[in-house]
Amino acid sequence: MPGPSGHPGGPGGGRSGRTVLIVGGVALLAVVLVAAVAVFADFGSTGDPAPPAARRSTPTGQATPDLPAQLASAAGDLAALPGVRYQGRLAGVAVDTRVLRRGSAYGTLRDADTRLEVLAIREKTFLKGDRAFWTDQGASAATAKENARKWSKVPADRLPGDGFAMMTPARMAEWVRGAGSTPDGPPGAPREVNGVPARPVTLSGGNVYLTVAPPYRVVRVEFFADPAGGGEDDGPGGDRGRTDEPDSPRPTVTSVAYPAEIRPAAASAAAPAIMGRLDLTGLEPAAAKTFAGGLRPKVQALRTSIDSQVSLKVVGKGTLSPCNHSGCTANARLQGRPTGGDPDYDASAKIAVDVAITFRLDGSPVGTCRRTITMRADGVGKVSCGVTYSANRAANHRIGARITALARGVGAAELARMLATLDSEG
Repeated sequence: MPGPSGHPGGPGGGRSGRTVLIVGGVALLAVVLVAAVAVFADFGSTGDPAPPAARRSTPTGQATPDLPAQLASAAGDLAALPGVRYQGRLAGVAVDTRVLRRGSAYGTLRDADTRLEVLAIREKTFLKGDRAFWTDQGASAATAKENARKWSKVPADRLPGDGFAMMTPARMAEWVRGAGSTPDGPPGAPREVNGVPARPVTLSGGNVYLTVAPPYRVVRVEFFADPAGGGEDDGPGGDRGRTDEPDSPRPTVTSVAYPAEIRPAAASAAAPAIMGRLDLTGLEPAAAKTFAGGLRPKVQALRTSIDSQVSLKVVGKGTLSPCNHSGCTANARLQGRPTGGDPDYDASAKIAVDVAITFRLDGSPVGTCRRTITMRADGVGKVSCGVTYSANRAANHRIGARITALARGVGAAELARMLATLDSEG
């Protein structure tokens, strides 16, 4: 919180006066993620916790003899794609994103009140929201203003699993295979999915829509919700498991069944709830390359992103010295503290901190100076920054300053590695 600090002495010219340093606005980020981001973690499995046999739920009917082979062919086709576009809803949140083979991704998440941009690269995920979004997350007005339209790195503990990395073509193909190679009965009746005839095939982890004619492709996936938690289509009138309902906002569901879950035979009589569905459109090599090229400016913009895993505060009281009728310098010490909970986060690593100090003379702004300092994430950094102005030497004046400090989410070396990864996509 901003707080005044008395500073003895007055402006030049031998006149008595009082200067006040106001320091605050530090640690401007306390990330509270919307449900959509948590959902990506919930339905993604990063390991192989059960042998293949455990992935198969009890069949409810006799599967078509060649259906497993068709699924395997479609999964192989999916894994070979340079990228996939996903469009649909997860737990009431609209998703529209493209994910390339190495995990580089960009898209949007929307609910009734919020639109977020999402950027992922090298298994790091960043969000960008407007001022209203940060206000909704409980940020102060000053914090919301600073964070608005800036990329903010999502802490690893808020995205258990790999986030968008699990939506690469290869990982989604693994989900199709891992959801159960033995279908729970014959496929459903053909229907059109974005103009393409496809049949819903029920597996243990969800429904996979498979094109009717070869070459077989996956054009839609639906994820089952944990029966104990309800589901997006689990409402009055017995909507459980219906695969032909139009997308519509539903209450958020963050408890999702993993593909490896074994469903008891008694549960197979009732179709499981659907927590969300995504339509898949494969990207051709040229389209993937164009998309990757378009991401370069966004990735380069990460040099000014915010590291939400580092909290910053002013140590003690800042000072204004020297200050006179022609200019003033503010001095402060910043204390860093890692807060993200990421076990792989190196608290002793050097981080860049962007500092802005805004000065006011007799209540009116007279300028802002900016500095970038280097310090340890769990250490202390010193900053001095000043402005010049012209004040009436025949009068006393009050000078105040406010400091804002934001830890950068990406260092120069990591940014270079991100751009190299992007160049290898497509």
